Amino acid sequence: MKLTIRKTLLFSLALFLVLAIAALAVMFFRVNRTVMVDGIFEYRETLSVTIEEGGLVTDLRVKSDSRVEEGEVLLILSNKDLEKEVADIERKISMGELELESIENQEALDRFAAEQDVLSFESLLYTKKLELEYRFGLHKMNSDLFSAGSISKDRFDASRLAYNSAQGTVTEIEIQLRKVRRQLKELSDGPGAPITLKRRAIEIDRRHWEYLRGRLSNLRVLAPHSGTLLSEAWESFENTFLAKGTHVADVVSFDEINFEGFAGDTDIIRIKEGQKAYFDVEIFRRKIFVNGTVTQIGYKAIPGPGGFRQFPITVEVENKMFFDREQEFYIQAGVKGQAVIIVEEQLSLITLVWEKIVNFVDFGVYIE
Repeated sequence: MKLTIRKTLLFSLALFLVLAIAALAVMFFRVNRTVMVDGIFEYRETLSVTIEEGGLVTDLRVKSDSRVEEGEVLLILSNKDLEKEVADIERKISMGELELESIENQEALDRFAAEQDVLSFESLLYTKKLELEYRFGLHKMNSDLFSAGSISKDRFDASRLAYNSAQGTVTEIEIQLRKVRRQLKELSDGPGAPITLKRRAIEIDRRHWEYLRGRLSNLRVLAPHSGTLLSEAWESFENTFLAKGTHVADVVSFDEINFEGFAGDTDIIRIKEGQKAYFDVEIFRRKIFVNGTVTQIGYKAIPGPGGFRQFPITVEVENKMFFDREQEFYIQAGVKGQAVIIVEEQLSLITLVWEKIVNFVDFGVYIE
């Protein structure tokens, strides 16, 4: 075959593309690898039932190992001291409200009386001012007559005294009118100090009543969520005093399970939330099944199995096929297993080949 410059160039370009693709394959090669994490299966929702307010058990509404719904009453307690305290504060609030009503009524009467006093003093002041004008005119006329010698000094002095008396009366009425107006303004601006203090005292008592009512409601122990009630001594609690903080049972949801495992230092950096996983379960003769998703990764190492410090890993079990306790095989809390977490990594072909060589050498040395 005769080579031309055109064919040579095309052949060189094709060879270059093949080499470039090969180089990319060697440099960038994504593979799925796995990380093995040992652990156990745990019920995702296991909430304890704890006594929030001490009392005598008077009624067990459910039985142990029975299905309960969230908010369902599990047992009822009786606390006579608390009930008496609630009754006392309710009686105190009722008496306080009656006293407040009486004070408000008295203040309303005082305001009405002040309004009437203002009207009365205004009317009296108007009359006295007219009298003062009359006395002033009369006194002025008598002054002129006395200057002319037409009246005696006694008559002039009497006229002056009458005028001064009328003037003093007007001044006194104005003082009293200002006083009752100030009193009316204080009563009209808002509730007085007695009402304010009594309302504040009642509000404090009501807050205390709400607090006691909250404690009283805790005598009805409710299921924290839906599930199965588990307790070793449930039936023995009847007619027994239970102190605050006593753990009486657990409510377990069997239809949701997590896998709780531990990963070492070299594996934790390869695990990320959202990665998929499957499980190897011992009780099923090491059968691999069930899909899962990594939901939580511990950011601080804690003592794990065997005393080694490892990072906790939580994997949410997605397939609920093996949660049914009516099945011949099912998973429950405490079952051991191994999570096989799928880790996608970008490695070069050279790195993969080198790992195979290292593994082969390690295997050979182990055999010897």
